[in-house]
Amino acid sequence: KTAKSHGAEGAYRARLAANLDKVHAEAVGYMRLTSLGTIMSQVVSALAVATLVYAGIKLLGMGLPQLVAFMVLLMRIAPRFTTLQTNLQQLLAEVTVFGDIERFRAECAAAAEPPLPPASTPTPLLTEAIRCANVRYAYAGGDGRPALEDLDCLIPAHRITALVGPSGSGKSTTADLVCGLLTPQAGTIHIDGLALTPETARAWRRSIAYVPQDHFLLPGSVAENLRLARPHASDAELWAALEGAGAADFVRALSDGLDTQLG
Repeated sequence: KTAKSHGAEGAYRARLAANLDKVHAEAVGYMRLTSLGTIMSQVVSALAVATLVYAGIKLLGMGLPQLVAFMVLLMRIAPRFTTLQTNLQQLLAEVTVFGDIERFRAECAAAAEPPLPPASTPTPLLTEAIRCANVRYAYAGGDGRPALEDLDCLIPAHRITALVGPSGSGKSTTADLVCGLLTPQAGTIHIDGLALTPETARAWRRSIAYVPQDHFLLPGSVAENLRLARPHASDAELWAALEGAGAADFVRALSDGLDTQLG
């Protein structure tokens, strides 16, 4: 939600790519350790075979035909046990996260937005009012009751509009719908008469500001957190944003200012 509401999908994708590179490096290291374990297993197997041969000759008095037959049988069976051990180790290491990965893939598919619209698609710009008409929305996996039912309201431009109600009455859902973070399952939302659709929602979000209830900081400096929304912003622009948010004095008091590490 935070990435979409700030139009910062690109910055978040870049951070994700960097994290994936780290995961790839860890996976390569894991494979190296696994290979080392396989080599050690083969060495131990060779020593075990040598021990069995010695015991067969010295202790059991086995003849050459019996010893050859035993060695052939052992050489046929040993690789199977080695493969079984390796596969079992991989299964134990991966099975715990397989379900999490599948659930994550399903969530990503459900939250995926349509491709970027063509340049000719009009961009919603608010100068008059936002109109919600018979809007309905229900969250998946809930108790079946809609979070919003038949919402009909007019939000005029250049004025303060407050949604007041108890917890669970749909205030946050209404904000998410108006910001284009959610798509109504019934009804329509119009910005100055232009329908807010999945195709126009991304451009609409780039023209508005959204302050969520929950706040968090990503690992990195103050400047890196601020530049998530505008990667090429100058320091002067960052200070202007901090002034507008009433946080400039607080950041100036930090030991390293914009370079102070957070998260």
